[in-house]
Amino acid sequence: MGRSKDTGITGVIMRLAWIMLIAIAISGWTPHLHSQTPPVRSSGAAPHLAIPPRGEYSHSAQISEQVCDKFKDYCTTTLDGIHLTDGLELSFYFVYPPPKIRTPPKTVTIMLTRSGDDWEYLKCHDLTFLLDGHVRLPVDSEHDGDVLSSGGVIEFITVDLPRATFLRIALAKKVALKLCLTEAELSEDDQRGLLDLASRMNP
Repeated sequence: MGRSKDTGITGVIMRLAWIMLIAIAISGWTPHLHSQTPPVRSSGAAPHLAIPPRGEYSHSAQISEQVCDKFKDYCTTTLDGIHLTDGLELSFYFVYPPPKIRTPPKTVTIMLTRSGDDWEYLKCHDLTFLLDGHVRLPVDSEHDGDVLSSGGVIEFITVDLPRATFLRIALAKKVALKLCLTEAELSEDDQRGLLDLASRMNP
């Protein structure tokens, strides 16, 4: 009798095992194996980009520092004189309360300027930066302009960048940009000018 009872219990266990295997097969579930590849984890936030130290940055662009307007109660530091293709002029500036900079500005404004016989970027002024040949950085741009009394037009394409985004551009080894269909690259001399401007965000 005892042997028959053991055989019956064994049969029940085997039937339960088969039922579990069938249920697993139907549900598609697979048991966790230690040999499985661990999940990919995020590396976290992008590293903080520090403002470069003030120093001697030799370049041919012009920097105007602490130009203050007492009627509007602000000062500006501007980098201009960067000449691109198709008659485009590139400049950067940031604004801060007078009499001098106390804390790094939160934003930096980019301005692209072009004079010509007719509008070139009125309907298309999409702007994208390419950093170090592989990092695409599209930005939101605005177009403005005026008809010149002497004939022709002048166009302004402006972008307000967060400080961190500007630093990504200033600290890159190589910078290219595309404005609508116009492509241009910043020279090493231009990049040194950007570093000079960025260094002046320090109090």
